[in-house]
Amino acid sequence: GTYDLARRPQKTVAAYWALAHPAEDPGLIRPITEAQVNLHGYKGENWEAADRLAQALSLKEGPKAEDLYAKLFASAPTEKDAARVLMGRIDVIIQKLRDYDRALELVAEKKKSRNTLIARAAASKEGDVYRARGDFEKAGNLYRAAQQAAYKGADPRTIAVREGGYLETVAFHIEKGYLRAARETLLI
Repeated sequence: GTYDLARRPQKTVAAYWALAHPAEDPGLIRPITEAQVNLHGYKGENWEAADRLAQALSLKEGPKAEDLYAKLFASAPTEKDAARVLMGRIDVIIQKLRDYDRALELVAEKKKSRNTLIARAAASKEGDVYRARGDFEKAGNLYRAAQQAAYKGADPRTIAVREGGYLETVAFHIEKGYLRAARETLLI
């Protein structure tokens, strides 16, 4: 049978939590995480454990993972966490639930966000929906548009650094003795 942690005293749940929350096994962390969240909500370590649980659930239990990702998005401690769980939620809707229209509705809603990180995260997943549908041309166009939006107004050096080529280019010029070219690259 199962051990109903929700009926245990808070100190008992806390003791189990201390032992199990670092675990990665969804079978182990699920009852404890759910009990902790029911007692204390999605904050701090509870949020992190629920995030791990959502990732584990996303492998086999799509509807539960999608629901948990939605709750995590609403209570994310940082913008990066919110963007990451949004992307996880969209992935579950696309890959596990195969509800492309719903994924597009969520993408459209989040692209309107005033938070640019959330809007960019949503835009980057729009191409995934069309790729999953088999419309590779539209997916490619959307990926390119998302990339251009990410670099809009950025310094060319910033773009090069993000793409990983900037330092390699400077190092190449120095190795070949093209010091003027290295200098010009650094001053772009």
